[in-house]
Amino acid sequence: MVYGNAVVRDNALVCDNVLVRDKALVYGNAVVYGSARVYGNAVVGDKALVYGIARVRGNAVVGGSALVYGNAVVGDKALVYGNARVRGNAVVGGSAEVGGNAVVYGNARVRAMPWSMALPVSVAMPWSVAVPWSVTTPSKADEQFHNLLVGELWCSLSEEEKKQ
Repeated sequence: MVYGNAVVRDNALVCDNVLVRDKALVYGNAVVYGSARVYGNAVVGDKALVYGIARVRGNAVVGGSALVYGNAVVGDKALVYGNARVRGNAVVGGSAEVGGNAVVYGNARVRAMPWSMALPVSVAMPWSVAVPWSVTTPSKADEQFHNLLVGELWCSLSEEEKKQ
């Protein structure tokens, strides 16, 4: 059922016990079926599939060839796109982006926060911070510190350990 100012257009398909309401938009070749819900200002488009008892709400966008199913929830200002999958009891919210071939499942909760909330301003940072998604070039100080540590470790080894 489609209620309020919700729109289903193009070749989009909405069937079974689906509820699309408020100012939600389902477009393109998107398919929403089962007992799924799309509401608020949410958008489901392109070739996305939303099914089961999944919910897409708020200002969330599900696009590309993404799948949202099971009891999953995509809300707030979240973006799910590409070949991403959100399933089970997973929740994607805030301004989080899940794309590519990512899979969010089980009871996972994904929520992006602004940097100002993520780190207190008073945190004293070490000489370098390595995060899994970035590549940093070591500074001269990093190299000197590394050489100092290696040198100290090397000096603390016995002659037999140095030969191994």
